[in-house]
Amino acid sequence: MDKLEQICANSYRNFHAKGLDYLCLLRSPSLTIKAYFFEGDLTKLPEIVVPHDHRYPFTTQVLSGRMANRNYREVLDGDDDMQMYQCFNYLTPLNGGDGFSWAYETGLHNYSTREFLPGDIYTLRADQIHTLDIRAEDTVAILCQFADVVPVGEPTMAYRLGDGQEAPSMDGLYDEMRSDDAIKRLLQLEKLGYRMR
Repeated sequence: MDKLEQICANSYRNFHAKGLDYLCLLRSPSLTIKAYFFEGDLTKLPEIVVPHDHRYPFTTQVLSGRMANRNYREVLDGDDDMQMYQCFNYLTPLNGGDGFSWAYETGLHNYSTREFLPGDIYTLRADQIHTLDIRAEDTVAILCQFADVVPVGEPTMAYRLGDGQEAPSMDGLYDEMRSDDAIKRLLQLEKLGYRMR
């Protein structure tokens, strides 16, 4: 399999959200390097995806645009800044899972929000609950995903604001990355000065 075929096999259009393309530049058990491209109406949304944790720790560097990372923590008793969320177990279909299943209701407190500009880097542990909001058109970021600390068969968590046990929608997500789309994204990275390893 050549490099372009390998990239396409592990990349997706509309990854986690419509208008978010994910280009997998390198994949191994200890390190995955991926580029995220945020386009379209994503700048109008309060968040790209619901607050969630991860299977792995990671570092993100913004290449272009502006994005904000919002961190949350679960709050068990009353807190003036707390909002009620529905918590879901998540087993990604990309690893053979069946998506979201309701777990419990909880309070979340948004304890920090920080904006990042081109060149800025941030790191999160796997267990940190966060989400992003995109604050400029054509925002691009590189994410270095390290080895899994949560095994593939165990769920990660996602939190939807509000009442009821309705899971976040996955309609219209995880489209195939065609070779012409991947080439367009690789050229975009090159124009931003990013060099593949």
